[in-house]
Amino acid sequence: MDFLLLAINEFNTVEGTLSLVGILNCSWTDASLVWTPSSYGGLSSINVPQSDIWIPDLFIINQAEKFTPFGKSLDTKLSVSHFGLVTWYPGNVMKVKCSPNLENFPFDRQSCSIQVVAFGSSSTEVMFVISQTTVNTDFFATNKEWTLDSSSLEVESKGQVTVTLNIKRSWLYFTVTVLIPIYVIGLLIPLVFLLPVDSGERVSFSTSIFLSFTVVLTLVNSEIPSLSDPIPAIMLYIAVLTIISGVTVVINVAILTYYFSPGEEVLSPCLKRFVCVFVTSNKINDNETSNENAKQRVNDTIRKIDVVKRLNTVFFIGAYFVIIVLSASFTIGTRFL
Repeated sequence: MDFLLLAINEFNTVEGTLSLVGILNCSWTDASLVWTPSSYGGLSSINVPQSDIWIPDLFIINQAEKFTPFGKSLDTKLSVSHFGLVTWYPGNVMKVKCSPNLENFPFDRQSCSIQVVAFGSSSTEVMFVISQTTVNTDFFATNKEWTLDSSSLEVESKGQVTVTLNIKRSWLYFTVTVLIPIYVIGLLIPLVFLLPVDSGERVSFSTSIFLSFTVVLTLVNSEIPSLSDPIPAIMLYIAVLTIISGVTVVINVAILTYYFSPGEEVLSPCLKRFVCVFVTSNKINDNETSNENAKQRVNDTIRKIDVVKRLNTVFFIGAYFVIIVLSASFTIGTRFL
């Protein structure tokens, strides 16, 4: 037996099925079909219908749809040589079950198998022998979404032939349509801390970013089964970014609530010390000789706007640091590891 792969039609990650077009190259010797060519005008081979001679009942046991004998639905003819060698090329569209592993989506690789057995015959009556250990791809038509990485063909101990196809996703399309928008939206999160407090747009801006992640999460979820195991890293990545965006909304509401509360000067000692940490030498005028004196002067005249400015700086830098580290870890982990 040999397996010829003609095309990969589709790999449905939600249903967990692989659709492909393949041909089994089967040959065996039938002692009842031997003749002497000289007795029949030099005829050394003939073509006969499937129904006229014995052929094995081959089944694909991991078939996703109808469980019927493979190749018998098409009335293809068999080639028979004068010394009893029968050659049969059953081919069809195959749809087999294949559990997807989307942990590294969209840089994922999938391994799917086609399991062929001869039902109605024991392993001593019908013995499989493979002619090569890889799939024949001489007539293979490439797929735009999936590429064939490697393949194998082996005979199992229970009289079963297993064809294994290792395919990898063409990730450029998903990178342009999914990943790049996620990266861009993620980098927009900290920009809310650059908006003026009096603009009145901070909460609406951060809320819009939060809603954008929920939309992206819905789009990605349509490509991934609901019970995917393990959970794809991209889902965790978007979920963390959504949490960061949600925390940003809460922080902005808290900052605005504090800023517009009654009173102008800061009375809390903790907030005063927080602002004094950012005091630099440019706060010192000509009559002051030390940072301690400058901090003491600032400590006496701290306003709410000073606290808000320092909070914006801290959260802006901190959010960018977290997002960049998170995005780099996700990209390196899924693409190169």
